[in-house]
Amino acid sequence: MTIKYFRATMTNLVKTGFPSSNDSPSCEYSRHDFDSDEDFNSFFNSFRAQQGEVVRNACRIVPLEAFQIAAEWLQYQISTPIDIGTTVSKTAEGLCSILSPSEVQWDAMTFFTESVVGKIFKNVEDEKLPVDQGIELLQAVLNYNTRDPLILSCVLTNVSVLFPFVTHRPHFLPQVLYKLFAAITFEVVEESKAPRTRAVKNIRRHACSSIIKMSRDYPQFILPCFDMMYNHVKKLFSSEALLNLLEKCALMEALVLISNQFKDYNKQKNFLEELMATVTARWTSDEMRHVLWDPALFLDFVGADQLVAEGTEHTTGINRSRLSFCVYTILGVVKRARWPADLEEAKAGGFVVGYAPNGAPIFRNPCNAQVLALLPNLLALIR
Repeated sequence: MTIKYFRATMTNLVKTGFPSSNDSPSCEYSRHDFDSDEDFNSFFNSFRAQQGEVVRNACRIVPLEAFQIAAEWLQYQISTPIDIGTTVSKTAEGLCSILSPSEVQWDAMTFFTESVVGKIFKNVEDEKLPVDQGIELLQAVLNYNTRDPLILSCVLTNVSVLFPFVTHRPHFLPQVLYKLFAAITFEVVEESKAPRTRAVKNIRRHACSSIIKMSRDYPQFILPCFDMMYNHVKKLFSSEALLNLLEKCALMEALVLISNQFKDYNKQKNFLEELMATVTARWTSDEMRHVLWDPALFLDFVGADQLVAEGTEHTTGINRSRLSFCVYTILGVVKRARWPADLEEAKAGGFVVGYAPNGAPIFRNPCNAQVLALLPNLLALIR
């Protein structure tokens, strides 16, 4: 009965049946039940969330069978050619829209797989995990290439969902990282000078979030690849046009999370000094000090005291961007830099500087020297 439910859910999770469409027999019913596509979409999102909860609970009964169904669906989508349908994409010609046949199938499959795989590791003993099949699926996903943003978003989600299998096959880790780094610099049209579309920005943001999540949840596992990641990030940072400021901050946060596993105060402190060198130089410069300590100069610096005129927005826009980058970097490093949770490791790494009268250890954060030097100007900005 549970298997039959999973099979039925595979159909029910596909977002078809909009009142304004004719892509499913249910469209006729939707025209009676819903006043608009917006009403149907709101209902469907709620309905799918409920189905996801039922799928996760059903996985407790037959976790391996549920994984088999998800694996078959994923393999089928990978092997099926993209069908963009008749709707027009807002990103570029020849790409899927949110209602394209391939997009709704990929989206439903990804939701189902995400609901299933997360429960596998909670309900199946380690020795019974389908590691070989999971790695085979991950390899297929990593080998799948598409320039369609909506499909690529689903691909990235599946990479994240299947990542726990990599902890059983560490040699696959570089391949996963390369896939994510490629998505961080994703463009629909290479070397395009036009502003990035929302779909492209979503892909890049998705990849950054995936790297941060992996660095947060598996820092010790990713540590052997730290030098490779750091060198790649430095190459990306060498070109102003490759990444925006939020993408740069995200990658810096990921590196800081992994650096917490150094468990060596001096080594981590030196790394953070190098990582923040550009921000420190800019934030403590005479120009920035004058701007941040003088309200009139600050308003002029960010363009808040003037109408947008020809040629002025470019300069003030760059100023605002650099200011934001400095602030986000400072906050990101303070948020992510930590001393070891284990007291013995903290003492051995030089993080303990003394003890309070009650015997509690006094720790020092590896980012304290850098942040203290930046605080005066940061407090001036806050004031």
